[in-house]
Amino acid sequence: MISPYIQPGEQQRSLPYSGETILRLIGQIAATYLVAEGPDGLYLIDQHAAHERILYEKFMEQKENSIPIQTLMKPETVELTPVEAELVEEQLPILKKIGFDIEIFGPNAFIIRGIPS
Repeated sequence: MISPYIQPGEQQRSLPYSGETILRLIGQIAATYLVAEGPDGLYLIDQHAAHERILYEKFMEQKENSIPIQTLMKPETVELTPVEAELVEEQLPILKKIGFDIEIFGPNAFIIRGIPS
């Protein structure tokens, strides 16, 4: 059964495909395939395979943009004052982005498992 992808009241959506071609989504078949229209005709897209490709591209981009981390042989636990702990907790996303593998390890404590190499 082919079901329309756009429900009444929804706006038309377009999907980018291979960088330049724009596809117009027409519908869905058996909750497995997407039917789309493009300049070269109709496209039948396996949703599962498309999702895997999106994840693959995301992981490859993360791998290329990530900072190498040196895992510590013995994780280091750090006890801080409540004020210091609050500051570190606020900065955790930035610390992780620049290569620190650090987690909250209790009230006012953190465990460092890796550092930028």
